Amino acid sequence: MKTSRILSTVLRFSAATVATLAFMFAPPDALAASLTGESVTLTVRYQTTPSAPSPTTPIDHLIHTQTFTVGAGAEVSQAFTFTYASGGFPQTINGTVTADVSGNGMIVGFSGQQQPGGLVYSLTSVIDQSAASITSATQTAFTQNNVFGNAGTAPTFSNAGTGTINCGFFLAGFQPGQVNSQTIAFVLADAGGTPEIVVEQPTGTNIADGGTKDMGTTDVGSSTRLTFRVNNIGTGNLTGLTFNANGG
Repeated sequence: MKTSRILSTVLRFSAATVATLAFMFAPPDALAASLTGESVTLTVRYQTTPSAPSPTTPIDHLIHTQTFTVGAGAEVSQAFTFTYASGGFPQTINGTVTADVSGNGMIVGFSGQQQPGGLVYSLTSVIDQSAASITSATQTAFTQNNVFGNAGTAPTFSNAGTGTINCGFFLAGFQPGQVNSQTIAFVLADAGGTPEIVVEQPTGTNIADGGTKDMGTTDVGSSTRLTFRVNNIGTGNLTGLTFNANGG
């Protein structure tokens, strides 16, 4: 989540007749952001195109949708069954879909009886829309009960825009009714976004990164007050601020 703070600074001098003080503001390190602790919504769909003589209209069937806080372990484990017509006969896909979303990755899986087509997992960050893009997808496990069945379909992914990512298809091949288990690992890039600091003094006047603010000259026993507005205009948490004073 973004952070914005107002700093009110009072300077008092007692050891010199006059003093000149300057403040320097340094931007925080570009730390790798994370989805941990953030609320996200995960949607799982089964997509396929039936074959004739059944209607060949593409099917997009919702299996499960769930909103949860990242970092709570294996967040999704959902059993399902879905029957549709293809090739003039009823076809049934059933099994369990799973998902475990971490700060910078996602592991998804399916175990059960497959049908032609595939699953699509869509991850949407609810807070600040900070689910960034997927950078890689790797099949980490695959088993099947039929040695003559088709090999597992390689995982694919797409980045649909800010805050939303989609991944799939990865159900194993096109052998109707085959029982299999498949797990895919996806890596997210800078899932929480990047912070961007803006320091203003006075309000509306920006101090450049690494810039200074001259406090002027102040007599002994008196004080000078300046208020600085520190604002985060980026998409990630603002951390690691440094505040340096010199002079006197």
